[in-house]
Amino acid sequence: MSQYYIHPNSLDDGIQEWGSLQPIIDRSRLGAKSGFSMGLITYKKPHYSGYHDDHELIYILEGKSTARINGEEISFEERSVLIIPVNTEHQISEVREGPVRAVLIHVQLSRFRAGMEYRDQYAMGEMKCSGAIY
Repeated sequence: MSQYYIHPNSLDDGIQEWGSLQPIIDRSRLGAKSGFSMGLITYKKPHYSGYHDDHELIYILEGKSTARINGEEISFEERSVLIIPVNTEHQISEVREGPVRAVLIHVQLSRFRAGMEYRDQYAMGEMKCSGAIY
């Protein structure tokens, strides 16, 4: 097995009542200190995600929906990117045309090496990072 390839048969299908979450790269593959994970997520109906201790980026591959991020209703569709900062309440509040399929990325910036530039205003928008994960 190569360290440069992940075979599709090794991925969990992640079926949930609201849709599915299929991890592609997670801390078990990269090491517990990585602070990075990526997966494919499918929303078939609304889903409350709550709060996370990391930043979340969601790149929409297909579908149309509405999210509630920090109390703000946001309509999105294919090729949209949702940016959810640390400790921000969020949910998919409606699936209008779906299912909604997306690439989900979690980044815990506090786990990046010292010397990087890190700025987080706990509001949508400014998230800056230069450095490598370990």
